[in-house]
Amino acid sequence: MRLAQHRQGAFAAYVQTYLERDLRQLSAISSLPDFQRLMMLAAKRTGKLLNQADLARDAALSHPTAHRYLNLLETGCMITRLRPLATNPTAALVKAPKLLWTDCGLAAWLAGIRSSADVAARMDSGFWLEQTLFQTLETWRSLDPRQRKLHFWRNRTGHEVDFILEEAGKFVALEIKASSQVTANDANGIRAFREDLKRKSSLVRGVVLHSGKARLLEDGVLALPWGWMVPAS
Repeated sequence: MRLAQHRQGAFAAYVQTYLERDLRQLSAISSLPDFQRLMMLAAKRTGKLLNQADLARDAALSHPTAHRYLNLLETGCMITRLRPLATNPTAALVKAPKLLWTDCGLAAWLAGIRSSADVAARMDSGFWLEQTLFQTLETWRSLDPRQRKLHFWRNRTGHEVDFILEEAGKFVALEIKASSQVTANDANGIRAFREDLKRKSSLVRGVVLHSGKARLLEDGVLALPWGWMVPAS
């Protein structure tokens, strides 16, 4: 309990000193309550496609102001607007970025999450799993940011892949599932992504991350435990 209280106090102090004071001084934010409201609403959208018009409306801000505040959060390395990978320029792909936070603990605090039970009770708990694993993937990318890239993929027919790792023109497709049991259907998005690639050999591996054991799901697709990517607390 004491550790949890310390953690909550640390996040509160971080928001106050860095997000509220330092960023405000750098950018001359006119209304601190407006900025705080946008931060909390953005945290509640983690892992989802970012619709800036909807976010601005919900925050009761003008679109230019919401856009400026998001730019400040991204410049301050608080959020990342993950861009979709366009495998085929002529295909009708989703162009909106996915909103993710650099620190999932801070994002959870801003969203009102105070415990693992709070996450489990949420309808969007799967997005928070993506957010958690994103931090590990960002560490991989940051080791060689010029060569390594991180995307997601989604088309208009509903097929999607949560994360695409790219290095030297090669891809690894990651699909994330919270369940312990996965089937071949869980790799549908990976198959659609492979079919959309002009060079099928560019896809090195498809991986379905889940809470169960490692096994071969099908040729070229592995099911692996996402617990390997999350440090023990």
